[in-house]
Amino acid sequence: MPFAGVIKAGIPVSLTGQFQVQGRQALTGMQAWVDDVNRAGGIFVKPGSAKLSLELVYHDDASVIRQVRMVTERLITQDGVDLLFGPYSSVLASASASVAEEHHRLMWNQGGASDDIYQRGYRYVVGILTPATQYLAGLLPMIRLTDEKAASVGIVRASTGAFPKAVSLGVEAEAESLGFRLDFVEEFEAGGDGKGKTDFVSLARKVARAAPDVLVAVGRIGNDISLARCLVDHRRSFKAVVVVATPIQQFKDALGADADGFLGPSQWEAVAPYPQDHGPSTR
Repeated sequence: MPFAGVIKAGIPVSLTGQFQVQGRQALTGMQAWVDDVNRAGGIFVKPGSAKLSLELVYHDDASVIRQVRMVTERLITQDGVDLLFGPYSSVLASASASVAEEHHRLMWNQGGASDDIYQRGYRYVVGILTPATQYLAGLLPMIRLTDEKAASVGIVRASTGAFPKAVSLGVEAEAESLGFRLDFVEEFEAGGDGKGKTDFVSLARKVARAAPDVLVAVGRIGNDISLARCLVDHRRSFKAVVVVATPIQQFKDALGADADGFLGPSQWEAVAPYPQDHGPSTR
């Protein structure tokens, strides 16, 4: 595809609906990248070529599957974007990826972690996030190293969506391989607003009575925050409480000082000494 001095980068973003917080964060990141590249004079497409400027094109997907499909189609066929980035959330990223596949257009999947996206035989999706089944990889080995007597795991997850199930399946597999006992897998109604109709107060009391050594909770962000608030007074019932939304700012803002003590996965830490195959260092 020839370029006329400008590279168009396009992304469906949730500016409204249940994923609007993360959608706006993704858009802010994209805008920062475009501004940074253009301030530096543009970007090379190949060695020896002139630098080209970046232009960002985006449309609101409203956090709705039908809308994200329409927006992805528009970015490809009407806006003519050269670089296509996927939306936030596994459910929307999966829908967007199917449209990109139909048009044989490469999509950078920056916001959908569900393994299911990569199990459909798609050839035009590049993943950036850790697959959901590996979100908590290393958790139980860490627990075992710090407390040899830790022996049981309990999982609380949203009943809908591929992401919660994938995360918990990864934990279940690791628990089995390390000899942890799986005490229960408790499901709750997630709800379209991320809060649902679940009585999280009663749910927190129920899992506290079961008292597994390690409690893992995963749902939509609103679910995680609501449940974590209710678990604050019960944390002594467990040796470790893991809530997937723990690392995000929204979790800290909601719980304040009570956020301390919860564990969660992080995609990137500047001081982590991970080896790299290629590209820039972790720092």
